[in-house]
This record gives sequence, C-alpha cells and structure tokens, in this order.
Amino acid sequence: MPASISLTSGNVCESNVPLTSWPVCRAALSLYNGFRIDGDEYLGTENDEDWPKGCYYGDFGVWFNEHPSGSANEDASIICSQDLEPVEPGGTLLVGDSDIDYWLDTESVLTAETLQPVLNVGYGGYTCQNVLDEADEIIATLQPSRVVLVCGENDLAGGTSVEKTFTRYSNVVAKYVAAGAKVFSFSTKPEPESTKLHEDYEALDALIKPFTADGSLTFIDSYAGFNTIGNPSSGPENLYDSDGLHLSAKGYALWQTWLEIALENEESGCQVYTSGECVQGATDSPTNPPTDSPTNPPTDSPGFCFSGKNSVVTRDRGTIRMDQLRVGDYVLTLTANNNMTKNSATGGDMYYERVYSFGHYNPSTKGSFLQLNHELELTANHMLYIQGKGFIPAGAVQIGDVMLSSTEKEIVVHSIRSNIPRIGVYAPFTLSGTILVNDILTSAYIALPQQEEDFTSSSSFFQLGSWSTPFTNQWLSHSYMAPHRICCFWLGLPDPITDVEGVSIWAGQSMKMIQWILQKQLIALVGLFLLAIPFLMMLAFWSIVEETLLLVLQPQYSSLSCTTIVAIVILATIIMVRGMTKIKTTIKMTTQKLKQI
Repeated sequence: MPASISLTSGNVCESNVPLTSWPVCRAALSLYNGFRIDGDEYLGTENDEDWPKGCYYGDFGVWFNEHPSGSANEDASIICSQDLEPVEPGGTLLVGDSDIDYWLDTESVLTAETLQPVLNVGYGGYTCQNVLDEADEIIATLQPSRVVLVCGENDLAGGTSVEKTFTRYSNVVAKYVAAGAKVFSFSTKPEPESTKLHEDYEALDALIKPFTADGSLTFIDSYAGFNTIGNPSSGPENLYDSDGLHLSAKGYALWQTWLEIALENEESGCQVYTSGECVQGATDSPTNPPTDSPTNPPTDSPGFCFSGKNSVVTRDRGTIRMDQLRVGDYVLTLTANNNMTKNSATGGDMYYERVYSFGHYNPSTKGSFLQLNHELELTANHMLYIQGKGFIPAGAVQIGDVMLSSTEKEIVVHSIRSNIPRIGVYAPFTLSGTILVNDILTSAYIALPQQEEDFTSSSSFFQLGSWSTPFTNQWLSHSYMAPHRICCFWLGLPDPITDVEGVSIWAGQSMKMIQWILQKQLIALVGLFLLAIPFLMMLAFWSIVEETLLLVLQPQYSSLSCTTIVAIVILATIIMVRGMTKIKTTIKMTTQKLKQI
C-alpha cells in the first residue's frame, strides 16, 4: 500500500505513526497531498521542548525536533505517516537539487512493484557536496537499491570548477554504489537562462560519460536529448518553467519517459542514454575519479543577504521567489518621503525599480537567516524599516515592533526565529536602495556593526562606540553606492560584479576594510578624525550628483532626506570655512605687504 502523510495538531499522532528520523521527515514532504511542501522547506534538526516532537510543519517550514517529549504549539502541525515507517529497504531514492525537489508525484510516476518504496529527498539549491554530506545518514535510514541523482549545476553556478564538481559528483556515486545501490543520473540541461554556464555543463557531462563504464552508473543525457528536439523554451512545447531554469511539466514528462526506459532495461548493460536510445555500451574501461575529501562543507555566506525563499513582486513576471530574480527585472519598491508618513501609514509611493546589480548572488552558498513572522528571512545585519525607528538591522528587531507594507495594514512582529539554514543567498540593488520583500519594506543594504558582529542596536544612526553619529546607516550605505549606481544604472556600464563567492567587489571589499577598522576602536577613532572630513565630503558630493540626476531625469524618485541635507550643510560649511581661511590668509598677506611699503 502506498504511504500516506497527514498533518495533525498537538504533539501526538493519534492513529498514524510519528516520523522518527530526519531522512524520513524529508522523504515524507513529497508524499503529502494536501498542498505542496518543497524539500527546501525543511530547515534542519533541533532540540526544543516548546515545539512538537519529531517532524512538524508550520508556515515557517519543516523541522525535525529531537527533543524526547516536545510539546504542542499552535503554530505547528505534527507530520504523521501511514505505511512509511519502518522504511522498507530496497526501494528507489530520488536525491539531488531542485530538479529532483520540484519533480512532483514521483511516487506515482515510478509505479513498478520492484521500485517501491519511491522516496524523494531532493532539496532546492543543493550542490553535489551537499548531497555527499548527507549520504551516510540517508543510506543508513532509507537503504535504497536504486538512486536517481541530479546534481552539479549549482556547483558550477557557484563558481566551483568543472574538475572539482566532477570529483564531488563521482564521490556521491561511489558512496551510494558502495552501499549496494545502482545509480541512475540525469545530465545537466541547456537552460535558456544559464547560457554562460553551458560550456561548463557540457564539459562536466563529458567527464561523467566514461565514468559509467563499470556498470554501476547509468547516465541519461538530457542536455543532448533536449537539443535534439530543438530545446523549446516557449510555446506549448516549452521544456522550462517561467524562470528559464527549472523544468516545466513537458520537461518532466520527457525525464519520466527516459528514466522508465533506463529502469526497464537495467540489466542491458547500457551506460548512456540519449532521447531514450542507448548510445554507449559497457565496452570502455572505467575511468578512475580524482580523489577529494567528501567532507568539505558548503561555503558559508558572509552575510548581507535574503534567502531564496522570500518573494518579490515584479512588473513583468508577477510574484516570484527571490532566487528567480535577475538583473534587469523591475521590482516593487516603496520610495518613502523624509518622515515615512506620506499619504498613509506605508510612508511613501510605490514604484517598480530596475534591479541594476546584486550585492551578493550565489545560489549554492549556505546562509543562516533570521525568520520574522515565519516568513521574512534575512541576515541579522540586513536592514528593514521599523515604524518609529527607521532602517535598523534585523538583529535589532524585537517582538512588538511594527513593520511597513504596501498596504495600510500594520504588520506587528510576533515571531522571531534565528539560525534558519538555507542554500542560496541574494541581495538585489535598486535605485532607491529599498525593496518590498514579502510585501515588507526592507533596505538593499546592511548596517555597520557597533562592535564586531554586533547588530543589536535599535538605532538607525551609525554608532561608533557609545557615540551616535548624525548619519543613518541607510544614508551612508546608499551614498557610498552612488558611484556604483551612476556607472551601472545611469551609464549602463557592465558591472564587474562579484568575487568567487558571488559578493559584489565594490560593496564586499570595502565592507571588509570598514569592519576591520571598527574592530579596533582606537584606530577607528583616530581614523574618524583623519578621514571623516574628506569621506563625508565625498559622500555628500556623490549624493548631490545623484540627487541632481534624479531631479532632472526621474523626479518621482527624488526625496532629499534629512541626512542628505545635513551632509550638504556640512559640505557647504567646510567649503565656507576653507574659503574664509583663504580670505583671512590673503588679507594677512596683503596687510604684511602694505606694512613693508
């Protein structure tokens, strides 16, 4: 009998069986037919007496609670199963990235009795390294005899070399084969939105094909298969979802057909399939994979990001996930006036602004996020607008604070959870430096820490020790990015955007320098007096330049903030003081010359 999953309030599964391990918890998500629960909604394990024991679901996602008793919570439903545990060994396991995660109804696609149970533990954003890191525990718990594997694209998109990606991939295959499983793997895809990676995709596939020669791996070349039929990316035969990266129902239908052919001919000795036809037999010598440590963890995010689970509203594509956002998209923002009270409680007018660059863009980097109201996910140093406080770091938000949305409804913060793990980090830049994320007004920037890694100050003004400067973090960041905006937004110059970790060089390198200075309070104080005047002059100058551009070219975005006015006054004062000093010097010199006469 196929397994079924139910969601139950409380802390006890009344008629069904509770899930006893996180691999089974992950596998259960694709089996629930009440509504879709993606694999990447699984957040990890915890040990918390205030939440239900075992696997539970809420609007925030899914956790596996290892606490021995746990307790009922009105914000959570325990996930119970029928005929899933104990897991029958010898089934079929689907593992890998979002192409596996978003493959719906896989248990009804693979119906042969010999393939049961069919379990899906795919996770959106996963790299081959992520799959490898989890393999031991998944193998021990689920004991598959067949594995359907998809990984590698996110490794390459994150900057990992073709050779290292192949090493990770081959280590995954070796791990499952050593446990007695036969591996069926799909190749990369010629996605219309990743053309710059296609050369690497083909190179990776070329390394994998000889690796199939020992018969433990069957490779399904969907890259060549899609190209054989013209790789349609529009119209009724479109193989791709609206983001141009993931598969449509048509694309998955082809995958299903090709996988069924490979499974039905499992004993034929075919190593590589293209379009359902065997194109490579078991005649070549096996290729020994290069060795690499299988325990290297995913790269951690340095911060200042949103998770890919957030949503934004675009002008041309409607509401999309943050991980689907691209440079050139027009996103809904809230361009506020000075006091955030214009027209309504929302504090300003809504506009669609073009995403001109990303401060951080890496779909394969691991990040740790705060989660506000089970919904908005951002790093502790990333700023959002709080009524009565201004733009402050998320780490300073407190229960009872009021966030702003595009409607007049006040959004009171009623839940704050920390250390939410996600794969994929994103920080889009807009003209105004603001963006509506999950319909909440947020900044495009981070706050500078009062002390090292301390983002708990509820002040919107930049703090240096115990001294609160007259400049807000939002203004300092936005003014500092003005030259970058002028080049990328106004002049349309290409952005040499990122380093190998996907961090903007303009924003990232300067942030490292500033944080190093702030860690050394004495140096910071000395530097403040030595550099403050020219630095503020520079920021004020660029701020005035951009305000002039806004007034002339796009007046709807122009809004002189109080801090900008302060900066202009400071700049004018400095110029006046320097001018008066020069006049005094001239008068003094003239007087001396007159005395000599």
